[in-house]
Amino acid sequence: MRRSPVETDGTASSLDHRLPWLPNAEAARLLLRLHAVTEDDAWRAQAERTLRALLGDPKRVAEQGRMVGEALLALEELALDPVSIAVVGPPGDPAAAELLEAARRLHLPRGVVLRLAPGERYPDLGRAAAFLCGGGVCSAPVEQPERLQEALDAFTPTLR
Repeated sequence: MRRSPVETDGTASSLDHRLPWLPNAEAARLLLRLHAVTEDDAWRAQAERTLRALLGDPKRVAEQGRMVGEALLALEELALDPVSIAVVGPPGDPAAAELLEAARRLHLPRGVVLRLAPGERYPDLGRAAAFLCGGGVCSAPVEQPERLQEALDAFTPTLR
């Protein structure tokens, strides 16, 4: 019997190990993305449980052949800290819009770009700024769109 991936209280339930391999691996990656966006550790824990169920039986893993790739990507994403770029500024602020556009152009394979209001998660500096975060630490605010790539290059080696 197929179970719903979401319980009535809104938290993810354990995915049934009898479900097809690829949807479970994709679900684990989605749960990790939800963790990166919301910073809610429950999503990461659910992804870890899903991967343990998928990868816990070596015989079952061997039977998957090429299909194991998606689960391995999820396992890598679980092992590496995600990077988030949070652009903070009031709605309609042209400087925040420029920072957001620049952040979306960056190559961020295991990261997310967020648009947040001042004071929502980060301090209100009185001007638009981007914060690069991962591994429990954040960068100094970046205020110029052309400096985002440089800031990302300087920040990401700390997460390896």
